[in-house]
Amino acid sequence: MVPESDKDKNTSSNLSIDNWIKNIPWRLQLIVISIGFLIVATMSYGFNIGNYMLKKYPPLIDASMVIKLEITTAHLLLEEILNGSEGENADNVLNHIDKAQWYAMAMLNGGENIEGRFIALSDPILRKEIKNVSDEIKIFYQITEQRINTLHKPDKDIVMDHRYDSIFKDVIRQADKVESKLQTEIVSETKLLNIIQVVVILFTFLAIAMIIWVFRCFDKRRSADIKLINVTNEHLQKALEEVKTLQAYYSNMWLL
Repeated sequence: MVPESDKDKNTSSNLSIDNWIKNIPWRLQLIVISIGFLIVATMSYGFNIGNYMLKKYPPLIDASMVIKLEITTAHLLLEEILNGSEGENADNVLNHIDKAQWYAMAMLNGGENIEGRFIALSDPILRKEIKNVSDEIKIFYQITEQRINTLHKPDKDIVMDHRYDSIFKDVIRQADKVESKLQTEIVSETKLLNIIQVVVILFTFLAIAMIIWVFRCFDKRRSADIKLINVTNEHLQKALEEVKTLQAYYSNMWLL
């Protein structure tokens, strides 16, 4: 059971807090609340940007690297087959090209596999670049099939070989461009994230300064109120003593 004195103290404390809040001008309360809201909103926005960057860009950069890796692997495997290696399978070459095409389409339209989830590109320039990559992978696939079909023919098509190597280099170059632009976007959005962090810090310092100012204003007002109460109590005490003196005087007069 809580003693009465503790209840009185708690009640007095609650009343003092309520009075303190009520004594703060409503405009000042509105300013502090607005600054707090801005801090929360800015932090939430920065968190969302950072989270979105982590979900979007690393998988897309990995996809562009996988495209280059798969196309290069297909190119090397086909060269080994053309040079007489019996340990390689032509179907395996086409599978690598299919895998590169899947990643290109995942960058365009979004997709998901065991390696993660890919968010579709929204930038029109990047979409155009990766569309070019996809188109060139299709051509690369067709030429690869033609080279596989002419594998056992005695006459070697030099023009087809040159075109094959040219398309291969184009795919790698286009994939490099996409990767570079994605990295540039990461740098740009990282700068925006840094600006947001600076703004949050400034808002935080501003809110702290406002709260300190409010406390100081309240403390000055409280000190003035306490001083006024003390002066009033002194006057009341003097008046009370004068009343007692007069009462004693009249009592003595009455007895006489």
